[in-house]
Amino acid sequence: MTLDKDTISVVIPTFKRAKYFSKCIQSVVNQFYDNLQIIITDNSNDNSILDIVNIVDDNRITYIRNTFNIGSNANYRKAISHATGGYLFAMASDVYLDQSCLEKHYQYLKKNKDIPLVSAQSERVVLNEQLEIIHNFNDIQHNVFFNKKILAPKTQNIESKLLIEQMLISQKPFQMISFFESLINIDYLRSNKIPLPDSFGWHGMEYSLTMNTLLHTKKVGYIHDILIYGIYNDVYFDDTVRPANRYIPFEKMRSMEEFYFNNIKKLSYMGLNPLKIQTSFLIKNILFSLKIDRFSLLSISHLLKTFFSLSTTFIYFIFTLPFSIPFTIGLNLFKYLRKNKRLVTYAKKIKWLHKP
Repeated sequence: MTLDKDTISVVIPTFKRAKYFSKCIQSVVNQFYDNLQIIITDNSNDNSILDIVNIVDDNRITYIRNTFNIGSNANYRKAISHATGGYLFAMASDVYLDQSCLEKHYQYLKKNKDIPLVSAQSERVVLNEQLEIIHNFNDIQHNVFFNKKILAPKTQNIESKLLIEQMLISQKPFQMISFFESLINIDYLRSNKIPLPDSFGWHGMEYSLTMNTLLHTKKVGYIHDILIYGIYNDVYFDDTVRPANRYIPFEKMRSMEEFYFNNIKKLSYMGLNPLKIQTSFLIKNILFSLKIDRFSLLSISHLLKTFFSLSTTFIYFIFTLPFSIPFTIGLNLFKYLRKNKRLVTYAKKIKWLHKP
């Protein structure tokens, strides 16, 4: 099979998910956009996944069986390392796609060449034995923590800083746009040297990977159509574990704090308010400290660290305020004068401002 820059490499790491894998792989091979390289890396110790691959019998599929279970992270790395197309779409094996999903993603990136990543609205579903939907839950419609600017009607280009801020500040963050189940320009990943984290998933490293990906671009794309479906168990839809209400594991919060402090200068240049973000960290650490569990002592130590960092930032802000206000006023005035031709012409006449 000949690959080119328009080929989409769909990578699907898996481990004993035969029940839903058939729906996953069928949704990929039946895509309207058919210029695909499909890579499956299997951690299973049986032939359940291989049997499904053989039934599908598609020459675009590359199946790789690991000799032993190398773990979720290594399995993702291995699958992505085999991707040779111009675009990458990494997905879980308990996810399936609308038939127009990859076509719409591809057309968006071709039309918006300055945007390296595009995602679409997703829905969480429960399937019966016939793999039909019996329950669904839409994250976007039910999540109350989104910045309203992100959800502006018909918004297709979203500022990265708004998405990063939402994940850093919210007590119950949700990834409206994720590294996974998004179409990403491979050259963008390589040129920015975006590394894969040590681990993925629930413990929060996926959040860091997503934010690190967003850090290198001003805007990302978003398609408001529901094109991606994640398969969940019935218990997931209990009121205590819905995305808008569930409790954040300590590791997730800690990984986001680590990401922030490692990239504090870049995030400040993007326009994120350090006082606002560090105050949110302080509040979250207080909440963790009040809950008696295995995270209590760790969260207390993080609470002290965050309080010290916030105090330092606040003192710096107070001391620089007298200088920053006149500078900001002068800069905005200068920009206004440059835009206004009449004032610029008048200024030239009195010889106190020269247009460059």
